[in-house]
Amino acid sequence: MALLTGVLRGLMDLVFPPECRVCGDEMAPGGDPISLCDTCEAGLRTIPKERCPKCGKVNLKRAAAGAARTQCRECQSGTRRFDVAVSAFLYGGTFRKLWHRVKFSNRPDWIPSIVESALEKIGPEEEFNPYLFDLYTWVPTSERRRQERGFDPAEEISRHLSEKYKRPHMALLRRIRDTRPQFELSRKDRIKNVEGAFAAAIPRDQRVRAVLLVDDILTTGATASACAAALKDRGAQKVVLFALARGG
Repeated sequence: MALLTGVLRGLMDLVFPPECRVCGDEMAPGGDPISLCDTCEAGLRTIPKERCPKCGKVNLKRAAAGAARTQCRECQSGTRRFDVAVSAFLYGGTFRKLWHRVKFSNRPDWIPSIVESALEKIGPEEEFNPYLFDLYTWVPTSERRRQERGFDPAEEISRHLSEKYKRPHMALLRRIRDTRPQFELSRKDRIKNVEGAFAAAIPRDQRVRAVLLVDDILTTGATASACAAALKDRGAQKVVLFALARGG
């Protein structure tokens, strides 16, 4: 069946050549797995190895100089409640344009291929052995945004990971108070904005020691940290964050 599906897809590509999901240019059949032309693919930047080993924050000057991996100032302060964060892409350029189309042009069907591409970029990292987590959950978007878009991007990422690795996927977190959009705020105000904004509910019959917390974009880490704090307050011993992209 898989072979037949591949043959049919190949024939369709010949009759109707695929278009780049970012710029719309026609592509050669069998190109990039997330359907990007060569130009847009070149603008898809991945996280360099020279980054904070806890949250993945990138200092581009240090990365260019090949500096050793050391924790950033925020992680050294001990304020981050998740144990480690794993991301694949730098948020900007091609990825930013692509992800805006996913969220604002109602294309949740693109998410599985983007997740697969991210997993290939991350590679085998010890902290992200997907089989070692008891449960997958996600950072919930606001109800207003869910209704506007018709889906929650982080939930869809978590769902795909759950199906791929055959691990339980469950909504453990909920917002218990309204928050302002994080992009409107300074780094300092973002922490205050989401502090205590989430509550976790873990079923008593569910063995949860290690949780994979999923989000689409990690910027300051304030929201993910607030979610990790809620999970740990309910008994989770380890919370690892998986985000497709890392912002500044």
